[in-house]
This record gives sequence, structure tokens and C-alpha cells, in this order.
Amino acid sequence: MKPLLSIVIPVKNGMPYIKSTIESVLNQDFQDYELIISNDKSTDGTTEYLKTLTDSRIFITAPSVPMKVDEHWTFVCLLATGTYIKLLCADDILTKGSLSRQMAALTKKHDFGLVVSSRKIINHDGHTILKEHGRASLLGGHAGIHVLRTSFLSGTNILGEPSGLIFRSSSLIKHLPWNNKYPYMLDFELYSRLLISTNVVFIESIDSEFRIHGSSISSKISKSHYKQFLEIYKESRLLSYESLNFSLLEIVKMKVLAFVKTIIRQMIFRVAPMFGKLG
Repeated sequence: MKPLLSIVIPVKNGMPYIKSTIESVLNQDFQDYELIISNDKSTDGTTEYLKTLTDSRIFITAPSVPMKVDEHWTFVCLLATGTYIKLLCADDILTKGSLSRQMAALTKKHDFGLVVSSRKIINHDGHTILKEHGRASLLGGHAGIHVLRTSFLSGTNILGEPSGLIFRSSSLIKHLPWNNKYPYMLDFELYSRLLISTNVVFIESIDSEFRIHGSSISSKISKSHYKQFLEIYKESRLLSYESLNFSLLEIVKMKVLAFVKTIIRQMIFRVAPMFGKLG
């Protein structure tokens, strides 16, 4: 019997964080899921750790050849058999009860393609950097194109990382592959295509913890945020000209906010290692 939810984790050298990530899944009160972990040639002890997992809902696999991030994300998503999919990054954490809250919201909205909630931002050793982040104050159901407009006019990806979302499988699979054309905005690039035709439900709870650390993808390429964000806007405008044809004032607002939020994000990555050391 197929599970209601597929949780998929692509990992390459996930130690030491992968342990907490998997534990946060196994400790959920929602139980109707499969956990698919794709291990891409890890050499840091991840492979040995994964061999110790015995839960019957866990399926461990591996690509036959090394993959780029976007290829690996696509590979593991296509293995999912559930009606819904959560792509969980190997260094992020699900908060207690998150799956129950998100699934309850999404299964009530049969014409909605994904659920989004807030997330906490933590550093490498788990200290809190931001207690709550994301959503741009949106709550309840919204047309996807409205969410996309709100993201652009906010100068940032208001949906956040995939770990904080659950997709209806049919909606996600239709818009694969993940595309590394814009590495910093790998997630938002897919969202920008999906949101043109997919409705979203937002809930107020904090359902994931997004970890930033020196080896994370986001920290390495954050300087490209501004340029990539604006390029995605240009591509999205071509797909939905009427809805995304912003006025000059709106374009100025978008560019200013995108620039400011890029600077703020770079500052957060620089100071993140210091959180917790003084207390």
C-alpha cells in the first residue's frame, strides 16, 4: 500500500547533521510516510550511519554516478510513491508535529498544490539565529500567481527552502526537473514555474529549522542572489506577462528590496558561527 507522504532526502557527506535530520522525521506523530534517502557517494561516515537504520519505512538508495545538486534533487523526487512529497535537506530539521500540521492543512485543500509554513533559522551547532522567518505574513489559501507577485515585490523567496514545504506530488512532478541554472535560487526557480498554475496554502506554525553553516550551498553562492533573483523575474514575466508586468515603481521597489535582503543574508552567514558562543 502506497504511503500518503513521501519524504525524500538527498545527501552527500551529510555528517554530522544527517543524524538529527532523520531523527526529526522518525520522532513525528504523523506516521503515514515513506522516507527515501539517496546517498551520493558520501565519504564522511554518512554511508556507515545509514546502514544502522532499521525502520521499515526507510528506503536507502544511491545514484549510479555522481550527480550535481539539481540532478540529485530531481532523482530522489522521482522515486517518491506518495500522494504528497517533502524534499528535506540533509542538514535541516522538522519541528515536533510539523508533518501533522502541514498535512492537515494541505489535505483539506484539494485544489492546492503545496503548503508553506514559517521556519526557524539555526547555525551549525543548533543555536537560534532567527526564531521565525518566511511567509511575508500570508495565511490561508492564495492563488499561486499572487504568491509569486508577493515574492518578487518582497525582494525574496517568501516560500523558503523545500524543507519547509509539502508538495502535492502531481504538482511537483509536473514541474521537474530542479534546475541549477540559478544555483543560489535553485528552489525558487522551480517555485516560479510552479506558482503560475498552482495554488498555495500558508499556515502560521514553525515547521522546520533551516541550518546555515560554512559548507552549505547557500553560504557559498549568496553573493549571486541579487542577479539571479532578477533573472528569474524576467523569465517569469515572459510566462505570465499580464500578472507580472510591474510598473516602474514596483520594479524599483523589487530591486531595492532584493539588494537589501541580499546584504542582510550575507551578514547573517558571517555572524552565524558566533551565535551561542557568548552565552
